[in-house]
Amino acid sequence: MTDAAIPSASDVLNAPPPVATPESLTADPAFMARAKEGDVKAFDEYNRAWRISRGMSPEPVSTVNEIDVLTQMGDRAIAEFESRAESLRADGLSELAIYEYLNGRPVPLAEHQEAQRQLARLKSDKAFLQRLNDGNPDARREWRRVHLNISMPVVHNSTDGKLQPEIAAWEAAHKSRKPAA
Repeated sequence: MTDAAIPSASDVLNAPPPVATPESLTADPAFMARAKEGDVKAFDEYNRAWRISRGMSPEPVSTVNEIDVLTQMGDRAIAEFESRAESLRADGLSELAIYEYLNGRPVPLAEHQEAQRQLARLKSDKAFLQRLNDGNPDARREWRRVHLNISMPVVHNSTDGKLQPEIAAWEAAHKSRKPAA
């Protein structure tokens, strides 16, 4: 035998521990007794051995990281926002109206109530409802416009004719990003 075949003391001391296999663990009566008692460490040891025996990393590795998830969430939100804007453009709304709707510009109570009255008139107009049911694009646009106005956040205003603080705050916050009228 050559000297190369004889392990040194440091090789023996620094050698990695023997890797258990699922078969060697299930053949060990002491291990099986621990597993039958519900020892969590025994289950973890078996799962680790099983993963290694199949060429996997010893510990489970997440296939998705948090940054990827957050990036995808942002991308989906942008795509949804753009899709809604495109749908509103197809209905003939101005860029300003689309911006205000998608960004939740509050409307005065009087404007909201007027939209509700318009909806009641449209619902009672048999000719309009027939055009809407027939797929008339103008009727569809009008129906959608009224519903969008109703769905806007409402500010219960004073009657002094001044811009309500909530609307003024929204206008100030969106001044630099708001498209021209």
